[in-house]
Amino acid sequence: MDEVIASFIASVPQIQSAFNLGGDGSARIKLDVPSSEIAEVVRLFAFGREQALQIIVLPSGEDLPDDSGTQDRILNILADGPTSVTVMGESLETSSGAVRVALTKLKAKGLVEIVDRGVWGITER
Repeated sequence: MDEVIASFIASVPQIQSAFNLGGDGSARIKLDVPSSEIAEVVRLFAFGREQALQIIVLPSGEDLPDDSGTQDRILNILADGPTSVTVMGESLETSSGAVRVALTKLKAKGLVEIVDRGVWGITER
């Protein structure tokens, strides 16, 4: 195997635009990367754009970092009404990716839902 440029833990967000197929047969994949992995993402970015990469996907054998504190803080923000991922990230001083990871976990628990594009709210019961 060639030199490893970057290695990081990430998840595919549960959003419709996570996978985009182009009319020319190409594809684009979005990933949510926790803040603990950002240094590796920067290494990948520094490697350069438009260069061919070999991507190998392996199960990490571990969950993403515990973000229960982030989840609680998101629920507190959403208690005031639906809010965008961007605004939550700014309020929490964290990345939109980290917010999306926490929201995905909250959605799986049935606590939040998407109310508009990029806007989340507490699930109505």
